[in-house]
Amino acid sequence: MKPEDGTIIKQLQTESIHGSGITFGNGALWITSTKMTDPKIPPATLKVDPETGKTLKSFVTPGSGYYGAVTAERGSPSGGHGIKWVDGKYWMAVPAASKLFLMEPETGQIVRSIPGPGTTQRTHGLAWDKGMLWCINSDDYAIYKLDPKDGKVAAKIQLSKSDPAPHGLDMDSKGTLWYCDAGSGWICRLA
Repeated sequence: MKPEDGTIIKQLQTESIHGSGITFGNGALWITSTKMTDPKIPPATLKVDPETGKTLKSFVTPGSGYYGAVTAERGSPSGGHGIKWVDGKYWMAVPAASKLFLMEPETGQIVRSIPGPGTTQRTHGLAWDKGMLWCINSDDYAIYKLDPKDGKVAAKIQLSKSDPAPHGLDMDSKGTLWYCDAGSGWICRLA
């Protein structure tokens, strides 16, 4: 899409199921599937050809599982949500693990992890800014600025429960944070 006006440049059909996060790196799209068609199959993270939508590699998402009110009787395991490419690797928020994982993209191996911020396990969107990692906790209606070395909270933006629910997150080249509400479709800019 063109960021200036939202005009669609290209559309791709991928094998992602309930895709929640997407980033670009190493010439490919990296997509987190939060669910799979068969609940017995663990959620996956996909490396996707940006021209064809074909899956090039697929890895089981670390830390995927049940969390909150979702149990085996009431749903299926949840995988990665937010994902952000940084310096040749990607960060991924996995609510069921209540962690943010730094991943080696071509092998699917965990480089390290830090605890998810907030009072619950609902880590979602991620953004990167000058060596710091921003992460949404949807239940808290909060956006946290974290030290990626240890997860220490450096800053917190508290939203009101009357604001659109925070889900996806990114930062533009001017340092402005943008978030979206998965339910209502609102896209919000933070000043």
